[in-house]
Amino acid sequence: MHLHGHKSLIGLGSVIEVQTGLVLDVHVTSLHCQTCATTGEKMKVNKAEYEVWLAHHKENGCTVNYSGTSGMMESEQAVTMWNRSLSKHNFRYLTMVGDGDSKAFEQVKALNVYGKDLVEKEECLNHVSKRLGTALRNVVQDSSKKKITLGGRKPGSLTAEKIRKLSIYYGRAI
Repeated sequence: MHLHGHKSLIGLGSVIEVQTGLVLDVHVTSLHCQTCATTGEKMKVNKAEYEVWLAHHKENGCTVNYSGTSGMMESEQAVTMWNRSLSKHNFRYLTMVGDGDSKAFEQVKALNVYGKDLVEKEECLNHVSKRLGTALRNVVQDSSKKKITLGGRKPGSLTAEKIRKLSIYYGRAI
């Protein structure tokens, strides 16, 4: 499973079968409706007419389907897809690939959809290699503050390009 949309009005979660790459399920969460933002805003002048329009719109096409914070969209998507995995697809999703700081895994595990401890978590390779790059850049910056030069143009220096390559090589090695 890979999720997007940490600080967004709209987020997309998906369940992808690892060996085939087939998308098994998707769930979109939205804090925004363009129709509400445009048409609804214009209609607020006449409160009674707006209330009638809004009630009809909410039942017939409003795209807002989530009311939490943007940061919790990932958890909402995961919980929704795990809850319907058996009834909708007759599948058990046993592994969640996450970004390391996600609350989604803990919430899915707490659901206990398939029984105790059947869902496992694995780290997303891209996030792991990205964290290495961030850590190396922080080391260079912290060393610079202590008057220790790791970066720069001298041969053997830890340059931005070398950090980028090390992150790529590290990801490939894993």
